[in-house]
Amino acid sequence: MWDMNGNYKYIALLALFFSCSDSVQVSETLDRKPAIVPDYADITIPANIAPLNFKIQDEGDEWMIQIQGKGNPITITAHDAVEIPIKRWRQLLHQNQGGSLSITVSSRKKGEWYQYSPFTWDVSTDSIDSHLA
Repeated sequence: MWDMNGNYKYIALLALFFSCSDSVQVSETLDRKPAIVPDYADITIPANIAPLNFKIQDEGDEWMIQIQGKGNPITITAHDAVEIPIKRWRQLLHQNQGGSLSITVSSRKKGEWYQYSPFTWDVSTDSIDSHLA
């Protein structure tokens, strides 16, 4: 005989697993990078910099941003400004010192998802001096 409470828990866990996907079904890949402000595309950053929050200037109803390197990627969904969680940002920078991060932006417009060409952030092994004059 089946335990009904156990079955409901199993079904709930499956639903949670499939609803927490960090990807979207892309309808079209665009041959250009997104317009972001400030323009942080393809730069070198110190290993201890604050999160590089930005705003996307292109049209879109919703945005999905993936920041990938060594370690767990950061996935952010935004409707306006992109705000990177500081704790996960620090972990990702630490894991990628001397390497690079790839930032992929996808945009939802009228129910369809479009993916822009990714840009990179090279992570320096150097840190910002804590006593800047």
